[in-house]
Amino acid sequence: MFAQKRNLEEKMLPKLGLIAGGGDLPLQVIAHCLKIGRPIFGIGIEGQSDPHLFEGRIPHVWCRLGALGKMVKTLLAEDVRDVVLIGGIKRPSFRELRPDFYGAKLVARLGIKALGDDELLSFLVRELESHGFSVKGIEEVLPAENILLPKGHLGKREVPDFLMEDMKLGIKVARLLGRADVGQSVIIDQGLVLGVEAIEGTDALIERCGNLKKERFQSLKPSGLLVKLCKPQQEGKVDLPTLGLRTLENLLAKGFLGVVAEADKTLLIDQKACQKFADKEGLFVFGWEEEK
Repeated sequence: MFAQKRNLEEKMLPKLGLIAGGGDLPLQVIAHCLKIGRPIFGIGIEGQSDPHLFEGRIPHVWCRLGALGKMVKTLLAEDVRDVVLIGGIKRPSFRELRPDFYGAKLVARLGIKALGDDELLSFLVRELESHGFSVKGIEEVLPAENILLPKGHLGKREVPDFLMEDMKLGIKVARLLGRADVGQSVIIDQGLVLGVEAIEGTDALIERCGNLKKERFQSLKPSGLLVKLCKPQQEGKVDLPTLGLRTLENLLAKGFLGVVAEADKTLLIDQKACQKFADKEGLFVFGWEEEK
């Protein structure tokens, strides 16, 4: 009975508009909609989305990031009701943004802040909602239990006691970074801030800090951790921090012991594969929740 009810609800879902950034999540959304028979229309962001994302799968158009008017008009013409924005968006230069009329409204209102992650995405959400679209979080489109990092330790390995002070320092620094709209991630090792995330992204941060660690400590012994938190002002519907198997592989390769991220506010791509890899390689993945 419950399975029949769920199937009926899935068939009744309105047409979904997918505004796709980079990474694996947009493809997961497409695959899920095709599996349950939900109608879907895609908008790819030039220079951000995988150029092969939509091929042979769903109807779509391509837009530059600043063409907000084209996005809205296309979604209206396609009779889309729900919209999800998912995938990584690299912070654009003004030249890359090349705003149309709607994009110019953004720049006029926000000035240089329009190039910031939070302001840009928050404006886009407000514009879409002002035209009657319902902007959905990824956990409303994909099964939440398969996509959000749960509270506590994922798998067998726990954060070791000797890293607790590093974890606390990382959380403090990550919060400061987030308030300034700089980045989401920081790497701490033996009480030192090895690096903070800026425009380069988390994978490049891990690479850079791994090299610094080798130079600073002159040891190949695993140590240190990555802390990745949601920014306080972050648009939760469209811009949650993301971890995946590649993150864990990079941490292992550069000699770090694991990652701490915010529970229920972090996207974890392919949770089963991440847990299996972490258990096999002795890494910890911890879903941290702020005390209220």
